[in-house]
Amino acid sequence: MQKTNSTKGRSEKWRDWRRHIAGRCDILTREMSPPIPLQEIYSRCKVKKVVFQPMLVEAGLAIDDDGFVVFVSCDEEAKQEWTSAFNDANQRGRFLPGRVRFSMAHELIHTFFYDTEQKPYRKKIRETHHKEIDSLETACNYGASQLLLPTRQLRTDTNKSDFLSTRRIVDLARKYRVSIECLIHRLEYLEDWTAERGILVYLKEVNDEYRIRAIAKSASVRGLFENAINNSDYKSLFDKVVFEQMKLHRSGNLEYELTYNNGSDTSSVMCRLEYSQVVTTQDAFVVVLGVTDLPKTHIRQVRKEYPDNDYFVKLKDMIK
Repeated sequence: MQKTNSTKGRSEKWRDWRRHIAGRCDILTREMSPPIPLQEIYSRCKVKKVVFQPMLVEAGLAIDDDGFVVFVSCDEEAKQEWTSAFNDANQRGRFLPGRVRFSMAHELIHTFFYDTEQKPYRKKIRETHHKEIDSLETACNYGASQLLLPTRQLRTDTNKSDFLSTRRIVDLARKYRVSIECLIHRLEYLEDWTAERGILVYLKEVNDEYRIRAIAKSASVRGLFENAINNSDYKSLFDKVVFEQMKLHRSGNLEYELTYNNGSDTSSVMCRLEYSQVVTTQDAFVVVLGVTDLPKTHIRQVRKEYPDNDYFVKLKDMIK
């Protein structure tokens, strides 16, 4: 796994847990095809029951005498439908809403932190500090994306030609039954997810401003978009004029020139921007930005503080 900012500053203990989680998710999903059947995964991990009911939180985990119980937040009107979708022998939890599937996968990863050889089950770690709790939640989010978007299957899908398009991103999220935001987050931590030159972005309106909620950059263009990071605004990618066109047309293609600093010079590249409003979330866009040519360098004019000899010779000739 490529080192990313998600591991920077984390202890060796949590890096070990991430490796453990990735390995176990790989074993659990190795013979499966997307969308991953959560009901089958649950049964392998000693989750004996799932309860769909109204809750103040999205999901929770409880320990019974002989297994785990997972509680999932659900409106009264959807309880029966979701229960059937999870228990049905053909569906097995494949076609629940993407956000629900992620919450259920998140709670499942929590079970990895228990010793199930003892009765009652005992937790292998203690969250005695808020940083430990944050690290645990980060590890469970990481594991949930690994479980729903397994590396083996995902790499096969992303290595196909012409992957950088909004249609392919939408289709892939639908194939794995996850949100577009979850898919792009997952690709951010998948090494060499594409040989093409470009980035994928999930933009969402936050406090009357569109901000980057997920971004995945191909290896060849990371240096061009250093300021485009999670929670930065859209201006790190393009200017207001470009964005106004996106909001006006909702979906489409356009080209623009990106200028950036390159040491003592400035460089620019032509970019192809494809965008589409997310159907299920009207205040969000999925954006594909592809670099269409090699950088062009523009040398900055630097004023010399001390003129050289040639300058004085030319000045003398001009006076004559």
